[in-house]
Amino acid sequence: MKTSIQPKVANKARTAIPTEAQASLKVLMNHIYELHKGVRQMVLFTCNKKYGEQAVSRLESQGIPYILQPAGRQNLNVYFGRRECMEAIRLIVTRPLNQLTPEEDFILGALSAHNASATVNVRADVTASAMVCVRASATIRINHFF
Repeated sequence: MKTSIQPKVANKARTAIPTEAQASLKVLMNHIYELHKGVRQMVLFTCNKKYGEQAVSRLESQGIPYILQPAGRQNLNVYFGRRECMEAIRLIVTRPLNQLTPEEDFILGALSAHNASATVNVRADVTASAMVCVRASATIRINHFF
């Protein structure tokens, strides 16, 4: 009787390809982690609208302030972070992101950038004439201006 010898192969764990929902929620959880660690003070997270409810549920369960903004037909911008940052976002982001002025876009970028010094001071005031004044002080490195 012949016996065949099968080489022993290590049982390799299968690496499952994450679904779109898993990938989006993994990114969201990483942003929340960075927020809690002080790496960021504010996050702009864009996801498919069908995952918006899960994102909001996660943010509410952790007591994180957030703002939702439609982004096209299928996407949703979820801003979350410190209350001061959310106040500034309410004043700045009043239209689609592609319609922001260069100054507003810069402020949004500064607020959502990694915070090397772990301090971002944001002050937002609305005057009677509806002028918006936002002063953001953060450590920002600009390698190439042009």
